Amino acid sequence: MISDTIFLTVPKELSLFDVMGRFKSMTANEYLKIMKLRNPDTHIGKLWHRSYYDRVIRDEDDFNRIREYIKDNPKNWSK
Repeated sequence: MISDTIFLTVPKELSLFDVMGRFKSMTANEYLKIMKLRNPDTHIGKLWHRSYYDRVIRDEDDFNRIREYIKDNPKNWSK
């Protein structure tokens, strides 16, 4: 299951709920399509967690901490 997805902006005409729903749906459908091409008998369980955690960036220090997290996060994927 995917652990982190980071959006730095969300269009004002859509709610975060709508953006996350569309993103999860599109990526899950594409992933399933690719997996079915590789093996038609593929069964995929849940790809995404049901909920999500959103965070408002309040100042430049906050932004810099999150930027470092984004930059350093791939180093933790193999753990």
